[in-house]
Order: sequence, then structure tokens, then C-alpha cells
Amino acid sequence: RIAAMLYQYLKENYIQGEPIFTGDIDIPGMTEENLRYHLKKYTDSGIICRFEPGVYYFPKTDIFGERMVLSPDAVAVHKYILRREKRVGYYSGYTLANRMGLSTQVPFTQEICSNYAPALVRKITIKNRQYILRRPVAEVTEENVSVLQFLDCLRDIEKCAEMDMG
Repeated sequence: RIAAMLYQYLKENYIQGEPIFTGDIDIPGMTEENLRYHLKKYTDSGIICRFEPGVYYFPKTDIFGERMVLSPDAVAVHKYILRREKRVGYYSGYTLANRMGLSTQVPFTQEICSNYAPALVRKITIKNRQYILRRPVAEVTEENVSVLQFLDCLRDIEKCAEMDMG
């Protein structure tokens, strides 16, 4: 019964190729141990795939019918930028400058400002991809994200310009 409730919950709340963070799953009466047990059963039977500890997804298939692997960038976006379709962060620094066309440099390490940043500044790795996570000056919302990005651009513009010219 609980397994059916979990499967129903996952199907209603997640689409193929979208990361499922175990910390976001909230089913009344389901213990963490029970959740892990059922997620492992679903993984073993091929219903879902495990990306890394605490991160799962319904697999998508490509045009050849092959299962596509979830990318670290997709996990980063869903965990730190758009969490359950709610704005919680944004790209910043050189990543933002490049995305806005202010810099031609493609940064090796993506920079993200997020309400979910565990510290003021922290370097994290998702699979083999590096990210710099920063805590925002104010809580990021859909209403203020543009202003916060603009302020970041003003702060970083000289740094980015020097990088392009050097």
C-alpha cells in the first residue's frame, strides 16, 4: 500500500528526466528507512534510476530508445535555481556574464547564487562537475531575481571585462 502511494506521489510530482531529491518527498506515515527501501526496489526493477545518493529520476529515452543519463547541470538547476518550479536561485559571476553575452569566456566552474547554499561560499561537486554556490544578499524570489542578477553584474563587470581582454 505504501509502495503504491509512493509511486503515485512520484508520478504526480515528477516528469521524466527531472531529479527527485529524497529530502523533498513528503508522504505522511512514511519513514526515511521505508522510503529508501522502496526507492531501492524501484531502482532495482528499472522504474527509476539513481543519479547519486539522495537523487533519483524517471529515465527519459532518446530517439534510439536508449536511456538518457541525468546531467549534473540538470540536478544543479533543480536543486539550486528552480526548486519544484519555485525560483530559489540564479546563475551568477562569470556564468551570468557569459549567458548575458557580456563575456565570451565560458567558465569551467558554474557559479550559482541560491537560497539553498549551505554556506556563504562553497565549492561543490555534482558527479564530476564543479560549482561555486553563494548565498544571496536577499532571499531569491521570482519578483527580485532580475534585480539581484543586475546587482551581481554591476559588482562583477570589471572582473569579467578584464578576463575577456586578458
